[in-house]
Amino acid sequence: MTTNNPVLRRKQRVSGRLSKWLSRKFIDEKLNNWVGWILFGLLAVSLGYLMAAQMTVGASILGIVIGICLVIPVFASSGVGLAFIFIYNLYIYVVPRLTGLYDLKVGIGYDALLICTLLGFVLRREGMGKGSAELFRTPVMIWTTVLYLWTALEIANPLAHSFQGWYISFRVATESFLLFIISYHVMKSQRRINQYLAVLFWASFFCALYGCITQWHGIFPFERAYIGRLKGGSVYYAGQVRIFSTASGPTGFGMDMAGAAVMFIILGLNEKRKRLKWAYFFGVLIMILGSTYSGTRTSNIMLIAGLGIYILLNFDKKQTRMFAGAMVLLLLIVIKLPYYSNPTLNRFRSTFEGKHDESYLVREVNRKRIQPYIYTHPMGGGLGTTNAQGLVYNPGHPLADFQTDDGYLKTALEIGSIGLLITCILYFCILRMGVREYFRTDKPRNRAVLAACLACLFSFMLADLAQEGINEITNVAIYYPVIAIMLRINYVT
Repeated sequence: MTTNNPVLRRKQRVSGRLSKWLSRKFIDEKLNNWVGWILFGLLAVSLGYLMAAQMTVGASILGIVIGICLVIPVFASSGVGLAFIFIYNLYIYVVPRLTGLYDLKVGIGYDALLICTLLGFVLRREGMGKGSAELFRTPVMIWTTVLYLWTALEIANPLAHSFQGWYISFRVATESFLLFIISYHVMKSQRRINQYLAVLFWASFFCALYGCITQWHGIFPFERAYIGRLKGGSVYYAGQVRIFSTASGPTGFGMDMAGAAVMFIILGLNEKRKRLKWAYFFGVLIMILGSTYSGTRTSNIMLIAGLGIYILLNFDKKQTRMFAGAMVLLLLIVIKLPYYSNPTLNRFRSTFEGKHDESYLVREVNRKRIQPYIYTHPMGGGLGTTNAQGLVYNPGHPLADFQTDDGYLKTALEIGSIGLLITCILYFCILRMGVREYFRTDKPRNRAVLAACLACLFSFMLADLAQEGINEITNVAIYYPVIAIMLRINYVT
């Protein structure tokens, strides 16, 4: 529509020119021009000044900028969203240590990535109905949902008197539930599965490499300050620092690296491409070293148990029997080697002391002492009632400050013997599904991936006997996507 008003025509011309100019500079040239140089230069100077003069404000603005840069790709691709979730969970703990903001709520970023990934499905108009219907018909998802609903029902537990204690644990359960759903929808093709495995390998490799560097050359000053302020002596063993790399702590780091190492040993053994095979083996070597330097004895058991499952699945093959013999021989040499001046090697050997290990005996005494409580409380004591959380949110509770040191024991105490039964049924369904899918397919690649995933999951489940090994923020992005891979790999193209 035309107009005779000269002022309005002039405004329209100016507006049109400005729109074309902005489109050319920002969209066509993607700020690779003098406008972009000026904008980013001003941004760099402003952030530099704020970081020097107003640390909190500068860090907040920097966080917002980084957040925007992360959110846009997440909206564009669910695969990118899942990769960002894993990388974020594995590396985010470096930020509070590096900045000194030890009270930084790192879980908020994880929640934001989950929500943005889910919103991305909506914005891209990807239909989730068919995939969700398939997922919720599987026994694994049925029992996952039953466990989630039972956890929600714990809000009515009369023995726990803190809503906040319930909310913190239920929030973790909700995050894991949503992550499982997202993972299932992401793994909709072989290409997506391979992409996730590549992200898992390289992110784990660099995390392990950083841990090895801090072991060989010493931890950095900001990490020493973090240990002195928050951890104290809990990360020391025999005068040596237990390496935690970029993870939440030594235990999480050791278990993550052990789980990843199990997976990529198996994939490496079955890989036909020589270059990728040797890349896997080199990466696995670094991961095992990182796991050992963490001083987490549970991770040593994870390695043995995971490889044991793989050997059982393929015991009919001569190559597998030779591999098993070589691993047993190597283990015996390491255990019996008459060399005792290395604290890391001594820590590894102590894994196999059994009843001669004092910490094991203390845990056994605690388990025996608390068993009557489990028998008389089928609904448990309530979420957030054990360990240090119990003192904070439920002071005076019989379980407050009781150190579980065991995922299954914590489950039995907080959500009762009923919750423990549901958890065990869920684990059985996961393992049964993995074995069934492994023997159902005759594709070598699928078999290798299924064996690797099954061994990795079993190692985490076994680790839960000695540590709270599942639902740590750093390992959930391994655990739940791996389950999704096992559910999907035989049915995608």
